Amino acid sequence: MASFFFYGTLLDADVRRIVLGRDLDPASLHEAVLTGHRVSRARGKTYPILAAKRGAKAHGLVASHLDDRDAARLFHYEDDGYRTVELDLAVSHGRMNAWAFMPGPRMKALPVDWSYAAWSRNVKARVMPGIAAWMAGYPGPGALPLYRRWRLRRHTM
Repeated sequence: MASFFFYGTLLDADVRRIVLGRDLDPASLHEAVLTGHRVSRARGKTYPILAAKRGAKAHGLVASHLDDRDAARLFHYEDDGYRTVELDLAVSHGRMNAWAFMPGPRMKALPVDWSYAAWSRNVKARVMPGIAAWMAGYPGPGALPLYRRWRLRRHTM
């Protein structure tokens, strides 16, 4: 089982349902804060990336108790533009470690923050069919080299 930090489109229950192929138990979701980062708009995209910024706080959710099937589907959704990093996050009951998809070198943060509320209001309806089509093409974990490397790294730590 693994935990992942969601700070962008995966904050949305409808997106999570499409990506994971199931609803998550609400008890497995924990509000979380990553200090020293902000949720930035990504250049040329409708989704955000995390950007380092002293004194900033990136708010999101930790989804805990995700199995390997869930993780593989997350890796398909996030694609190869990201790298995975295990983070120490503040949660209501203390601290928690979770994996996060951090921007790769080709991704650039804009100087403006990304807003889940604005995305939900202005973009969500337009991108949901594309998210569903992308996840319908999920090839299975064997076709995801970044997932396989993450799984190997995680199990050898």
